Amino acid sequence: MKKLLLSLTLLLVAEMALALPFETTTSPDTYPIYWYKLKCNGYYIGATSYEELTATSSSSSDYYLWCFVTTKQGKTIIYNKGLGKYMAKGWEFNSAMYSKYVNYVVLGSGNSFRICYEENGNKMYLDCGEDYVALSNSGSYITAIQALVEEPIEPAGRFFFYDLGIYDDHCVINFDYYPGEGDSGCSLILFINGNQENLPYYIQRTNEVQTVEATARVEFINHRIRTIEETKTFTIPAREINNGDVNGDGVVSGADVTALYNVLLDGTTAAGDADVNQDGIVNGSDVTALYNILLAQ
Repeated sequence: MKKLLLSLTLLLVAEMALALPFETTTSPDTYPIYWYKLKCNGYYIGATSYEELTATSSSSSDYYLWCFVTTKQGKTIIYNKGLGKYMAKGWEFNSAMYSKYVNYVVLGSGNSFRICYEENGNKMYLDCGEDYVALSNSGSYITAIQALVEEPIEPAGRFFFYDLGIYDDHCVINFDYYPGEGDSGCSLILFINGNQENLPYYIQRTNEVQTVEATARVEFINHRIRTIEETKTFTIPAREINNGDVNGDGVVSGADVTALYNVLLDGTTAAGDADVNQDGIVNGSDVTALYNILLAQ
């Protein structure tokens, strides 16, 4: 029993040691974004407009704000708000999130951590003092002080699905977004049963009722504006069966055969539906279909 309790205690301590002392951000373009100041040896680590690192006692600009982003490889890397780039060395920056030259976080005890730069298997750690930042074999421990949380902005426009457009042989699914102030740059994306389709989406009516799930998405050029997404289920009615009444007089008879021949030979318009077999084309196959209807009476 004591061994079990000891094992559980060690496991809990290990999990606590692995806990990140800051909130991570999915990406610098995905909100909310958690921005921190990095304090090291009593100084704040910042960037300069020349893409270099510095450390000063003041930290009043975006060049001193950093967020932590987790990569696909499980490493937590550091992004600077003022420069819009990732820390890539002791004094450089890189725009590539998955570059092997980007610095990453190594957790320490408590709420502290070090920032590591690794190249060809050699590890160096960030070190700093007044007005300088460099790399050393051991580095300095850093703490993150949350300074700003940027939340997503709600869209100001109006989103809506159109009513299902129902026509003789097909239906139409469509939606739209009327932009509001500040969110005019956007993309409209439609998914039908999980597959991306063009807008508007045309679906052929068949002899059976169909059900489709449509997901409409509005993505904005300004990534801070929250993406709109709504899912709606549409019922596509079955196509009405053509009973062979080509001339539209309410009776299926030899007169419909004459009317169908007139459509085929002269190009006249039938009062009823000349596409007897409902294949989308009026041709000799419709004559055969009409004769079969008459013989079955």
